[in-house]
Formats: sequence, structure tokens, C-alpha cells
Amino acid sequence: MSKNELCIGQKKVADKSNEITAIPEIINSLDIENSVVSIDAMGCQKEIASLIMAKKGHYLLSLKSNQSELFEDVVCGFKARSSNCFSEE
Repeated sequence: MSKNELCIGQKKVADKSNEITAIPEIINSLDIENSVVSIDAMGCQKEIASLIMAKKGHYLLSLKSNQSELFEDVVCGFKARSSNCFSEE
């Protein structure tokens, strides 16, 4: 739910499933070209990001530290970038 209280799609999942299986179905049902898709950390998956890009959309995915390798890569990327972009002057 966004600040504007707008929900684009919703899908009930099976008892032994989770939202990871439903997210691609919802994305495939929408025209997301040139749109930004934001998804919580559960949806931070390579396949989901690839699907969004294949449909010419953009994504903003939440990331939690329980995805340790990816989390560390992102932290290192920001540290490297910030040390090159800012000066103490």
C-alpha cells in the first residue's frame, strides 16, 4: 500500500506457499513499462528483478541482512562509492 493508498494487485497464495510465487504472476498481469515497482524484502529475488527488467520496468527492492552475501555486496558498493564521491573539504 502506497502513500496514496493504492494497491495495484493482490493474490491469495496456497497454504504451503508464500508471496514469492505470487509476485511474478502479478507482475505478468500488469503493464509496468517505464514504471517503478517497489517490493518488500521477500521479493528481493534475481528472478523477480529480471522479470521486471524484461517487461521494461524499474524496481526498488528492499533488502535485509538475512541475505548476507547480497547485503554485504550492497554495503561495500555504497562504501566504495561514497569514498569516491565526497571530499572532506
